[in-house]
Amino acid sequence: MLWSSVEAELGEAIAALGDPLSTNKPHGIGRSLARWKDLHVHSAQNRADHLRVVNALHDQLAEALRIRNSIAHGLKGYGVAASDGSSEAHFECRLNNGPEIITLRHLRVCLGRLARAGSHISRLTYAVSRPDEPGLQSLYDDVLDLMHKR
Repeated sequence: MLWSSVEAELGEAIAALGDPLSTNKPHGIGRSLARWKDLHVHSAQNRADHLRVVNALHDQLAEALRIRNSIAHGLKGYGVAASDGSSEAHFECRLNNGPEIITLRHLRVCLGRLARAGSHISRLTYAVSRPDEPGLQSLYDDVLDLMHKR
């Protein structure tokens, strides 16, 4: 459900930033994420403060997508947390990058970030379309702070 809301927010942002006559909409989360970033790079016209936040959010979402794909397409097993605390619950995955252990703690952090991503996408879309708006640096600082919240 979180990915559906993020993908919908990306679609709205792409429509707001892109050519309204374009019918070539990206299909799939990865392509939508790449198109969203490209549109910001084009629209921001070398505004380093804006692009720094866009790149950070893109990287965070790309990592979340990688984790999603590892679990959805490469799940091989799982482990439960030991009652003595010596191990934690995890997923064992194998996809393109070989074996990977994704802990429940890591997944929870990822899901928390995904839950806030739609708001970040919307705020950055607003910011790129209003480059002379006062207070954009505060917006960027706030988005970055929220992105690093666990």
